[in-house]
Amino acid sequence: MMVTIKDVAKAVGVSPGTVDRALHNRTGISKETKRCVLAKAKGLGYVPNNLARALSLHRRLSIAIVVPKKNSQNPFWSQIRLGVNAAAHEIKGVGAEVLWLATKADPAEQLKTMEELIAKKVDAIAIASIDPDFLRDTINKAVDAGIIVIAFNTDTPSSRRMCFIGQDLTTAGKVAGELMGQFVGGEGKIAVITGFHKALAHRQRVEGFREEIEKFFPRIEIIGVYENHDRADGAYRIVKRLLQDSLTLKGIYVTAGGPFGAARAIKDMGKIDKVKLICFDFVDETVKYVCEGVIQACIGQDPFLQGYEVVRILWDFLVKRHKPKQEYIFTSIDIACRANIERSTFLNRNRVPVNLRVGFG
Repeated sequence: MMVTIKDVAKAVGVSPGTVDRALHNRTGISKETKRCVLAKAKGLGYVPNNLARALSLHRRLSIAIVVPKKNSQNPFWSQIRLGVNAAAHEIKGVGAEVLWLATKADPAEQLKTMEELIAKKVDAIAIASIDPDFLRDTINKAVDAGIIVIAFNTDTPSSRRMCFIGQDLTTAGKVAGELMGQFVGGEGKIAVITGFHKALAHRQRVEGFREEIEKFFPRIEIIGVYENHDRADGAYRIVKRLLQDSLTLKGIYVTAGGPFGAARAIKDMGKIDKVKLICFDFVDETVKYVCEGVIQACIGQDPFLQGYEVVRILWDFLVKRHKPKQEYIFTSIDIACRANIERSTFLNRNRVPVNLRVGFG
């Protein structure tokens, strides 16, 4: 049963009004009484009822979704937003608003946005961090301010965020490594292109890939890991240079944005069927190149569900105090090749989520 202000007041022997003043740092209460109330509230496991507080203040609950801004070369985040919008529509009429905040792909910009949300006193934040270590203290500051924070798509495990929602990225990297090993016949030189070296999601995909290659395909050489800042044009330049410099390159693994840039370089250099390409996410550009045989395999992570789940989980906690049973809520690892890419894309984009239970009961 949820502990209420009345329960705390009864345990301390003061009025509910006194407890309210202590919990919200208002005047009219001695320091000693405040200390006793806060200690008892913590001991009883009291959690503020944000829904009741929102109604009493005549305002809506606010949930902020913070993502790194992506340009038109990376449509992945549009699929995330579709999931966010679907869940936001379901709770729109029952006391909540969902804010979509796209920052520059810069940790300092994300930190600034987080500080603004803390000052605004939003109720909950879901963030896809560019640099989890850089944002750790700010995320903890938000938690200390009573804001519920979760990580999605890429984790911030060193912070006190409540949970992570997204793909099991290390395992996804291992899957890519196994596919690459099979496609290149277990030997030869391959290159890795990642979005951001500091992004934990990208690092985990690289680490999983490298672990699988080193363990099961010792005759494969990873010649380097190159950063393209999640841009297709960056991937194009890197791959074109690599193909010009190496006549023996057999495979390219792209961990994040820009696989269609890599695919275009392979096509322009006349290396289709000679260089195997593995990447992530079922978006129009990757689907096109898979169908053409330029990309051999694409790994999906259900971005729609990631966006939908962040809103659902935060809403359930704010209203009902339903905390996720697991700290890590993993979405799927879907593998598509030329034979099934169109069906995989259709299923990924037309997933019908279970409706939120948004009643106040």
